[in-house]
Amino acid sequence: MTPDDKQMAAIRNFGLTLLKKWVPFKRDDEAYKQVVSATGWSKVHEEHTEYLNPDDNTKLRSPDATHKKQVIVVDKDTGTTCGFLCHWLMWSLGVQNPKILNRFDKDRKTTYDNGGNIAKLFRDIKSKDKMATRHPQFFSVEPGLGHVNQLELGGDVGLIGPKPCDIVYMAKQTNGAYTHEHVFVFKGSRFGLPAEGYTHTQTPKKKSPADNALAWVWETAESGQKGGTDADHKKRVVQFAGNKMKFTNITSGGFGEEAYGIRSIIGWLPLDKLDYDGDWVNDIVSGKRQPLGPTEKAAVPTG
Repeated sequence: MTPDDKQMAAIRNFGLTLLKKWVPFKRDDEAYKQVVSATGWSKVHEEHTEYLNPDDNTKLRSPDATHKKQVIVVDKDTGTTCGFLCHWLMWSLGVQNPKILNRFDKDRKTTYDNGGNIAKLFRDIKSKDKMATRHPQFFSVEPGLGHVNQLELGGDVGLIGPKPCDIVYMAKQTNGAYTHEHVFVFKGSRFGLPAEGYTHTQTPKKKSPADNALAWVWETAESGQKGGTDADHKKRVVQFAGNKMKFTNITSGGFGEEAYGIRSIIGWLPLDKLDYDGDWVNDIVSGKRQPLGPTEKAAVPTG
């Protein structure tokens, strides 16, 4: 089903309450286990021992006590957890698009594809054309090829942009190729000082004159933060280009992403364009389904 405006408002409010209760979280706490570990993905470190020739550090197959020993630590699965929060939230809200939702649910006929967290949000992962095949639901603000960046046509006055709980996709872009991809949940926007109402569990490592300048600030909830695993609430400053044929940039927010610096907003996935489990939505709207935290249990009906 496609929710109407009233149902959609209830869904977004439900999602915002969930984000307040589940974020921040750290690796291996209860929220992390349900959002990330439940999919089977693991950032567990696996160790093995290698022996090196002390003369040239080449690996040896038949070492003896005179050779150097080193322990190699590798992660079982690669990448970060940034997409897990997005897909968990959509699943928690009743989304059931099989080509978009990257979380196993037998009843909704959705699957989890390892490594598909970001890609499934904006394109068909089975297509060989990674750049051109966009989901029809994805709202692209990529300029070029006959398209303009619609975010530059009203985003700087609050008329165009994602709505609460929409999923935003950003990346570094060079000659049409995207690197350092990242996705996050949009909570809201405001025009003001970036540091106003700062409530992060961490503080920026660096400050600049821009911190004291009025700007459009997007407030977000994001996983894939510290250690590539943790989740936190963030504030990002949107840098409008003033040109509909250019990308709109967005700051890192100062939390573990300084190496990536400024990235570009590629687009977002609007929740109101997705397909939902009707019974799930009805339970949210009626209040039968409550936005419980990771350690909360549903109240037992009485009477």
